[in-house]
Amino acid sequence: MVGHFPAQPQCFAYGGFDIQMNRVIDLLAASDVSVGRINPWDRDVSFDIAHFWGGDESHAIALRFCKERGIKTVVSVLLPNRSRGIGFIRMRIRTLLRNLIKGRLWFSSADIITVINEDQAFVANKILGIDLGRILIAPTILDDAFFSTDDADAGLGQKGYALCVGTIGRRKNQLNLLRAAKHLGLSVILCGEYDDSDKSYEKAVEQEIAESEGRFSRFSGLSGVELCNLYRGAKVVACVSHHETEPASILEGMILKKPIIAADRPYATNVKFDGIFKCAPDCIDSIVLALAQSSEKQEILYPNFNSAEQAAESVISVYKEIYQQLRLNFKGVCK
Repeated sequence: MVGHFPAQPQCFAYGGFDIQMNRVIDLLAASDVSVGRINPWDRDVSFDIAHFWGGDESHAIALRFCKERGIKTVVSVLLPNRSRGIGFIRMRIRTLLRNLIKGRLWFSSADIITVINEDQAFVANKILGIDLGRILIAPTILDDAFFSTDDADAGLGQKGYALCVGTIGRRKNQLNLLRAAKHLGLSVILCGEYDDSDKSYEKAVEQEIAESEGRFSRFSGLSGVELCNLYRGAKVVACVSHHETEPASILEGMILKKPIIAADRPYATNVKFDGIFKCAPDCIDSIVLALAQSSEKQEILYPNFNSAEQAAESVISVYKEIYQQLRLNFKGVCK
């Protein structure tokens, strides 16, 4: 069996990486791979492979226990995207200093490390010093609804808005997006739960929504089909986050050929994202300009984006290949 360890306590936080983790586990189980969500209180649980989600050091002791007992280990991490020029040198120096002071990152000793794109594979190898043979790319899975051509309910009854999907909080920067949209008279739909650790930001966003005379609204708890329909009705997809790795919301917008704006941050340099509009996330005027320019487009083709790589069947085949490399026999299902 493959025992899966969660990225973080989901009672405190549940974001895109957690959604991805659970989607992978459920799809593996449906593919007759013996998998289980590990309960650390269970003294009788046993597994052949331990799959850790996330790079948090809270997993370090469990990984050491696995190595001591001969249990194979997989770690799925989100790493910084590849920096170039002086950024690469700075990243390399920081890593060398960290290795000298604290030692190498805990997951460096895992049998397999998965990342979500080529930029992060480069970082794992060239910056963190992990052997290429232990690094595999497992892209983000997009919901099957995004591969359907049915757009009968596009927009869930609404049209011509900017759509922003993700947990609502300071890092995601929705407040500046709303303030920029107000300058243009553009409607905005936010889709996501509030970050409940920052009540003041939640209150500020709620105030902007309340004062928008119906132009701003928020949805949460949508099904994959409902979320996809929101994308289909959008005029532009916005992701003006200060920090990201490879936002699923951008990938979801790209597969539907929607104009996309993103913050001019390292995550937006991803070669897949060639063709998106960029803005300075701290500058309202810059976001206004990006919204105005992108809203003029009906659809955009993204030449370096291969949507088939994000399909469930394709991604799950990567994880199955990993487990087969580690000598797992696919027998039975443990949910």
